[in-house]
Amino acid sequence: MSASPFDITSELSEEELQNIVADEIMRRSKRPEPSLQPEAVPSVVGAGSLIGKDVVHGKLLDTLLGEFEDIRNDPERQARQMDQMERTYQQYLDQGNNPVELFIPKKDTWAAWQDPQGNDVVWYDPSAPHAAVMAHELGHVQMNHSEDVLSQLQTSGVGRISGNMALPIGAAAGAAGAYIGGNYNRPRVGAALGAALGALGGSGNFAYELGGASGRAMDYLPEDVDQEDAYGDLFRAGMTYGMAPAGGLIAGLTTGAMVNARRKARMAGQVFL
Repeated sequence: MSASPFDITSELSEEELQNIVADEIMRRSKRPEPSLQPEAVPSVVGAGSLIGKDVVHGKLLDTLLGEFEDIRNDPERQARQMDQMERTYQQYLDQGNNPVELFIPKKDTWAAWQDPQGNDVVWYDPSAPHAAVMAHELGHVQMNHSEDVLSQLQTSGVGRISGNMALPIGAAAGAAGAYIGGNYNRPRVGAALGAALGALGGSGNFAYELGGASGRAMDYLPEDVDQEDAYGDLFRAGMTYGMAPAGGLIAGLTTGAMVNARRKARMAGQVFL
């Protein structure tokens, strides 16, 4: 019986592997320092956007984590999906893509990263093997070695920055749109257009996750993997990143409405606090 490509032969200790995972999770979760956040973003905008984002985000993650738990509780399914996941990686290699230098097993952890030396590293959950999720991570690895626009959003870090800054980008664009639109007697149109452009500006992370990594993933899956189910899983996972531009859109519309209300009050000779 041939060895699984996910058999770990690294000389790193378990503690060192856990530290690598912890460092990468911390790096991925970092947000801009408070000094970089525009002070003009009203707290009500951030609160409303984040509450909606967290509710939807939580439901999407619960669905995925629930599926992982179902896999763990079904040994037959677990074995079948491990086989599918191994063949997913082989199909990825057969297409001439770069091999992964290190696979790191960790429960409920799926991620891909390239270390400073250029080695591709993938974290995966061996207790809940999932071909579609592995294919998504392999999509990230493939993007590490590509030059298309979506890949550059990933490798340059611009996409992640735009996703982290989606709320202030949306709010600033919505306010600017309302102000400019007001000069042409189209304040609402201006606010809506500005909010939409702001959401687009905050969608870099979402674009390369769903359109880039997940788009590539479908090409790596073996024929016996249910394509419709795989697409649904990847879509739900991708929509967790879609909450950022959605929050930016809400922030833009809310801020635009506040700018328009202030303009209307000023024109009416009222004091707006």
